[in-house]
Amino acid sequence: MDHSYDEDVTLNQFLVCLCKSSVNTFYQAVDNGWLICVPRDGSFSKNTFTVKDFNDHILTPSKCTDFNFMTLSGHNVSVNNKSIQCHHDNQVTAVDILFVETCYTEDSQSYKIICTNGPLTSATITQEIIIIQSTQDCLNFLYSKNNKSLLKDLRYLVDTFLLTYSFSNMHIDEQRKTVNILYNKCLRKAYSNFKSPNSFFQDNIKLAVEYYVYNRVYNILIRNINICVAKDDSILNKLIQNYSSFPLDLDVDKDIEAVIPNARCELSKLYIHRTIIGKYKCLKDTFLKLSNGNNNFTVDNLLNALVNLIIHCKIPNWSAQIYFMKNYIMSNNKDFDDNFYLTSLEAAIEHIKTYSFNIDLFITANDSKYSLFFNHVRSGDYQKVKKTLDHIKIETSSSMCHPLCECDSCIKQVYKESMICVNYKDDQGLTPLHIAAFYGHPLIVELLLQYGSDINALDNFLRTPAHYAALRGQQNALLFLLHKKASMSGDNEGNTPLHLCCSNGQESCVKALLYFMEFSDSTLDINIQNNQGNTPLHLCFKWGYSNLVDILLEQTADPLVCNRRGQTCFDCAHNFKMVEQFSAYKKKSIERVRKRSIEVTQQQRVIDKILTAISDGDIRLAQYYLGIDNENQCTKRCVYVNCANNKGYTPLHVAAMHGQNDIVNMLIKHGSDINAVTTSEQFTALHLAVQHSMNETVIILLSSEKCDVNKQDHCGNSVLHYACASGNASLVTLIHKYGADWTVINKSFTSALDVLNKNPELRHLIFGYNMKKLH
Repeated sequence: MDHSYDEDVTLNQFLVCLCKSSVNTFYQAVDNGWLICVPRDGSFSKNTFTVKDFNDHILTPSKCTDFNFMTLSGHNVSVNNKSIQCHHDNQVTAVDILFVETCYTEDSQSYKIICTNGPLTSATITQEIIIIQSTQDCLNFLYSKNNKSLLKDLRYLVDTFLLTYSFSNMHIDEQRKTVNILYNKCLRKAYSNFKSPNSFFQDNIKLAVEYYVYNRVYNILIRNINICVAKDDSILNKLIQNYSSFPLDLDVDKDIEAVIPNARCELSKLYIHRTIIGKYKCLKDTFLKLSNGNNNFTVDNLLNALVNLIIHCKIPNWSAQIYFMKNYIMSNNKDFDDNFYLTSLEAAIEHIKTYSFNIDLFITANDSKYSLFFNHVRSGDYQKVKKTLDHIKIETSSSMCHPLCECDSCIKQVYKESMICVNYKDDQGLTPLHIAAFYGHPLIVELLLQYGSDINALDNFLRTPAHYAALRGQQNALLFLLHKKASMSGDNEGNTPLHLCCSNGQESCVKALLYFMEFSDSTLDINIQNNQGNTPLHLCFKWGYSNLVDILLEQTADPLVCNRRGQTCFDCAHNFKMVEQFSAYKKKSIERVRKRSIEVTQQQRVIDKILTAISDGDIRLAQYYLGIDNENQCTKRCVYVNCANNKGYTPLHVAAMHGQNDIVNMLIKHGSDINAVTTSEQFTALHLAVQHSMNETVIILLSSEKCDVNKQDHCGNSVLHYACASGNASLVTLIHKYGADWTVINKSFTSALDVLNKNPELRHLIFGYNMKKLH
């Protein structure tokens, strides 16, 4: 018996009948503080109760000990923490205690209830009844008669079935018939062990056997179903992914909005359950969380709420899940409520397929002038956008030498004024260029760039205009941004534009990105990983986009890259036919990995020796491994000067971190990449030198023309952020001297100037700098 059994005891039929038909007995027990034992629902073989039944379950204290009681009908009862033993008719009945609860009458009088697994006297006890809600309940039920041979027989039948049948080429209807035959065999075996006329007990047998069978064969069944409905799921996933990228106005009731997160968390577990009972219970719990006891909850509220849940649940095989629940019910014990849950879920998915939701950006520009300008960009009105930008030039001409003056001062004035308009951000950090890219207006994109729009402007999610073009599949706008050298960096979740168009199934944009990068000087890491470690190939396999998988593999995408869960793209797939289709790439990759494994191991050993020598300050040994002679001349090609360990630390990172200045000079001289970053933290050598307060090393690094003083790490912090946080005034002054940008904002929307303001020891430095430049 599962002792975590939960029941609303106030609705228990035994207690309800006691309160109504034996009022005097009930209030006598309440007034005297007697314990009332309440057998759980379904444990009596009858629906009507006698006075003796009630008297058998009301316990009066005994004078002997605190654990001994007497029923009103005269039976001796002993109670411990787990069970109650009742002595009656020369026999002893032991009943498990499920829980103890304090209840109250309408007059606020308290009384104590002990909910038991069944009646205290064998005169009314039925077969042991277990309410099946989990796998453990199923096993408890099958073991309830100590007939362990039954499970052994069921295990043999299922194992024989799995060895006999192969579902790889079996039609889905034939698969269902075959599983039904297995279920009937197991059911007949169970009936031969449990012979009971009780219909409730017979229903439990059906549920238990169904639960057991599906728990064993689910992986094989759902695999074949996934293959059969893969096309439907792929189309649905593309719709859902595009809808989930931006907030939709689904008109969800305000009371329901508050419980949406809890309901979504519950529904997200649907694909984890392996049985019909588990999946239906998941749906039922989701609906209960949505209603949240709200009496005004209607079907009209339900549809919009379910659409919201489905769009944001991230389940990649909705069609397969629904097919399984509809077509694999064997016990036929599902009631009307369960059918209603599944039908409602189907209706919501069909609504997503057929209804065209309006995907729009919610622009919140506080200035009415900019709000109007943003609307011109949104609607693609090229003439009005151009007229607005030209009008700014005309207005600024009054402060110029003359309207046609092209001196440096006047040109700067015009440029400055136009920048105010084209780079204005709304509350979400959206610029006009973001909007033009999102709605796919390449001519307006070109116009905005001509007037000085920042091509790599970041919104509040660290997304550039290129991200928005990729999200919406705006190929022409994306190509134009690529031609203008748009950044392919990751957003706040590490997703590059390639990740986004792969996740949303935007095939045209994927081709545009890959082919442009192939035939231009730009570089794009096709195996780049987001914050979860997923590559674009992981996302394509997960959502079932076989065409995109084919394109990425042709462009040398590596299918063996593992994400943070240790999964390759093949492990993320639900369509196993697609996995088999591209298994040749997997074999080639495995062979390539095997050939390189020895080389990589040997190379890593050399790298470890180099980094150890550098951290110890042994410049001679470091020169030896790097192939540099004592005169600091390179005797052979320095293949290891930019090598890195598995955390991405190069020799220059280690030298800068430990303040080994002679080695730092040597490495820079021989071509070390001064802006190389570590794998997870994205630290440069300058970041590490500043963090460890190596002032001399910082000077050496900053003196290099190639050093990027404003490079940001994974948190968006520049070296100036760390210098201000450390309280090292000389370091802050030094970095400022080399042109560090005080306005660089990290992912917490904090600039170095904000950090400086919070540090009282450095606040005096603010007055020593030119504040006009900082703002």
